[in-house]
Amino acid sequence: MSNKVKNGHTVTLHYQGTFEDGKEFDSSFKTDKPVSFDVGSGTAIPGLEVALQGMEIGETKSVVLAPRVAYGEYIPGAMTEVPRASLPEGFKLTEGLALQARNAEGQKVLGTVKMIKEETILVDLNHPLAGKTLHFKIEVVDIK
Repeated sequence: MSNKVKNGHTVTLHYQGTFEDGKEFDSSFKTDKPVSFDVGSGTAIPGLEVALQGMEIGETKSVVLAPRVAYGEYIPGAMTEVPRASLPEGFKLTEGLALQARNAEGQKVLGTVKMIKEETILVDLNHPLAGKTLHFKIEVVDIK
């Protein structure tokens, strides 16, 4: 087993994610619950997979990820209108609410309610962090 992270390894890491203004959006350090994933499998954001290459257990690193290597650029046209009648009866709608549904192919689709109209709701299909430059502090906890 190599002691440096490379594609095919399962890496366990702690991370802290912040926006450019320093505001934190997520942290495994606070919950003391590190995350694990297979490097090179595409389950983590691309910039983190690249940043982890060659790191060792106990090593920390700070990286800045542009949108294209994080959650992608924000696509203004990635909106859809959903009939309010398709939601469960009594469902409490608020702007900014995250929704999960399935598309015609049965795949999970995530979205954020942008506007509530009389008969429909406008849902933004962009990831909530799309278009944002993100700062991460990462620490490798384990490599398998």
